[in-house]
Amino acid sequence: MRRGFDVPELQLKTHHLHSIFYHLPPLNDLFAAITQLLWLGFALYTAGLVSGFFTGQPLPRVKIAYAIGVWFFYSAILWVRHFGMIAPKRVAVLCVLAFVAAVSVLWGITFVSQSSPLQ
Repeated sequence: MRRGFDVPELQLKTHHLHSIFYHLPPLNDLFAAITQLLWLGFALYTAGLVSGFFTGQPLPRVKIAYAIGVWFFYSAILWVRHFGMIAPKRVAVLCVLAFVAAVSVLWGITFVSQSSPLQ
């Protein structure tokens, strides 16, 4: 299965433009959208992490460590994107990996909370 960046890139390389190519936005627009969504998601994730400290309940260190690890992963993606050290295609792949990591942390937090409740 092809990712969003692969279809137009492959069609451009092979000079075989299919009808789907004309319905896709330009690659620069896709990259700009990914960058804007990444900044928005990073801001929301940061706000969520900060608000977690004001719940008035004890916070397990493991959950905090993993959540901050995901935060650093997103910040690293934004940092290399800002300084142009990485190709747009790699940024897209890293965004998918960061999303999977964030969902895994969410699943892990839920699992740990259900198996060993706080006392």
